[in-house]
Amino acid sequence: MDNTVIEDGLSYNEQGRPIFLGTPFLECTAKLNENALWLRWGNYMVVDTYSDQESELRAIRTNVAMGDMSPLAKYKVSGKEAVKYLDYMMPRSIKKMTNNQVYFSPWCNKEGLTVGDGLVVCESETSFFISSDPGLNWWTSNAVGFDVTISDETDNYGILTLQGPKSKETIEDATNGQVKDLPFSRCQRLAFDDHEVLIMRQGFTGEHGYEIWTPREIGPKIWELIENAGKKFGITPVGSWALDISRVEAGLIIPGYDYTGAGPKEEMGGAAIYASSEFTASPYELNLGHFIDFSSEKFIGYNALSKNSKTKKHKKLVGLELDWQNVSNMEPKEFKRVRWYPVSAYQNDTEIGYVTSIVWSPTLKKVIGFGHLNSECFDTTQKIDLLWENNEKISASLCLFPFYKVKRAD
Repeated sequence: MDNTVIEDGLSYNEQGRPIFLGTPFLECTAKLNENALWLRWGNYMVVDTYSDQESELRAIRTNVAMGDMSPLAKYKVSGKEAVKYLDYMMPRSIKKMTNNQVYFSPWCNKEGLTVGDGLVVCESETSFFISSDPGLNWWTSNAVGFDVTISDETDNYGILTLQGPKSKETIEDATNGQVKDLPFSRCQRLAFDDHEVLIMRQGFTGEHGYEIWTPREIGPKIWELIENAGKKFGITPVGSWALDISRVEAGLIIPGYDYTGAGPKEEMGGAAIYASSEFTASPYELNLGHFIDFSSEKFIGYNALSKNSKTKKHKKLVGLELDWQNVSNMEPKEFKRVRWYPVSAYQNDTEIGYVTSIVWSPTLKKVIGFGHLNSECFDTTQKIDLLWENNEKISASLCLFPFYKVKRAD
């Protein structure tokens, strides 16, 4: 699309050279990276693929896998008005949270457009963590008048993601049974070497899994602890490539790739590719409307979202299966990596939206993608056309969404 821009999003030193940071697990991940393939994620470098993305994805789906998601932003909100502030910032009621509970929620601007989405972790009534794409200016600029302190803890913690059918046995073994039958979207704290490690039942793959928040000082020790516990279960390190495919299969969106965040323009988030403002979206257009709680006190975007909830004219997020086999000079290799910018969608030569996160799914043996389509304009019984490079068209049809049966809450 012509209205897609590429930004580097980097910080630079005095000599004008980009600054790259290592995560708390770098000491371990570098040794395991057979291909020496790295991916920039914000200002950090993480392993792209340790061996090959298909075998790593297979480990996520059939066994147990561990990966590094440390570049996700981590903001701590503390103070006596923490609940009041977060209830103002989010359309999901924070005052209903209990200690050690984890919420997923979008957050919006006054026009009801999604600024971002992520996890909210309740430590107590006066202490919360937010895990999301970068956006510190958004949180601090809206904190004026609230008795809260917001601190950026991103570099202080690593996030080790442990995913797959054998993740439960692995975490139980690694913690000597201290973490057992932890419910989905709940967290538990454990002491390790005079540090506190936070373990939550969460993940971005669609599988039963955990996110382990580790203080930087003990990052390598925690990685090795999980790795050793998982050896008997055949644990596999997985890079960002396989994790990205897994989240598409599970129907999980990413700001920047699947929609443009409606926050401050200077905060481009962790993505390297950003579409123009026409790709902003309300939570209803992203299948996130069920997280909006209008019984809460008024939050940012309350009036716009209330009005938006009554209309049927917004776009609808759907699953699409691409008919790649009938496209000349194209093989599945063209779709092996998730496409991180949108492709225009047409039906009967009328533009009806766009498609994001197109990728070959090794699990399903199909090329899939997210359709953001005008619900009042397209016929769901007919195929649509995607306008590819060189004006070549690829047909696509609606399919089940999410594509992969989500098991993470089991």
